[in-house]
Amino acid sequence: REGLETQLHWSDMVWGPGSAAAVLNVWPINPDPTFVTGIVSILSALDAPASTLRRTAEFLEPLFASQTRFSEMAQLLLAVSLLAKDTDLNGYAVDALIALIVDGRCVGDELGSVFRRLIISDAVKCNRLSEQLGKVVRVSPLHKHVCSRIVQTMFGEASALPNGLLPKDAYHLLAPLLEWLIELDEPLDMATRGVLSTVSGSSKSAKLAKLLLERTAPANAAQQRQVAIASLRGRLP
Repeated sequence: REGLETQLHWSDMVWGPGSAAAVLNVWPINPDPTFVTGIVSILSALDAPASTLRRTAEFLEPLFASQTRFSEMAQLLLAVSLLAKDTDLNGYAVDALIALIVDGRCVGDELGSVFRRLIISDAVKCNRLSEQLGKVVRVSPLHKHVCSRIVQTMFGEASALPNGLLPKDAYHLLAPLLEWLIELDEPLDMATRGVLSTVSGSSKSAKLAKLLLERTAPANAAQQRQVAIASLRGRLP
């Protein structure tokens, strides 16, 4: 009971300018407790618009430092921030994801796994996530590759999906995924192929699944090399 009351206390707080930094200063060497506080606060207002009284975007600040580990709590914080309706928050989350990809801390699979586990909740709205990832892919082929990995990993394990089925709004992510794979000249990965092969009917998602399954050619070696070089460049001091 005490833990629940504490959690409700944190979620009900008004996070004004500097509040998140004050929490981080309690244990600056380990930002995970601060990330947890941010996660609870963001989830409590996931569908609320931006507000000058709520500065939850500040919880993302440590992610811009290359020495900050992209831990599981950091991944969950970024995931819920990308799904939030608050435009200030999800805009800052886009910038954080761009930075994490540049220096190699995010390769896509880890974040996709977090989204996959969130699908069973009402937190995942594919149209919101598609909009934010659409901003990230404009940066470089590397960013496009990582975003394709996020979506493929998200939908790549049938046993983790509710009743083994894709969400009804999955087409919001399948459409850009098809576009990204065509532009990158990459095939659909085997795990996602297994899930999409079970999709039937004439829905938007079913039609897109069929088109994605047609991507069987090997990845373009030149494109792969370009993405790999960009990835290595970001990891060099």
